[in-house]
Amino acid sequence: MRPGDAADEYEVESYFLTYRSRGNTEFDIWAGKRNDLLRRIRRGAWQIGRRTILIDQATILSKNLSAFF
Repeated sequence: MRPGDAADEYEVESYFLTYRSRGNTEFDIWAGKRNDLLRRIRRGAWQIGRRTILIDQATILSKNLSAFF
């Protein structure tokens, strides 16, 4: 986490590994990185100003991407 360009903004870098199973035979694994810009809108409340998701796979074989990263 590092300060952003404006006051009360922070740039945050996170890594993820997501496993999703569908029934007994289908499964998906996604790994990647998420870059977020978080803004404090009031004491104790934050808002996502920007989100970039980079999936670390050249070809995504999943039938869909119905997951929240």
